[in-house]
Amino acid sequence: MVMGMALVYCRAGEPEKSCEELKIILDMPSQTTIQLIRLDPMFEPVVNHPCFQELVAKFETKL
Repeated sequence: MVMGMALVYCRAGEPEKSCEELKIILDMPSQTTIQLIRLDPMFEPVVNHPCFQELVAKFETKL
């Protein structure tokens, strides 16, 4: 559900809201990683946004 909302916000041109949802996902124990999200073409509109780059900086080291 949260991933779906992140995608909806991303596609609606709401990168900050999308990043908020992605942070929730990345804080949860799961197989979803910032690297997988970055490679997902569905999230291409948000990957260069500063809020996403903050998530990269925070979660790339959490491997």
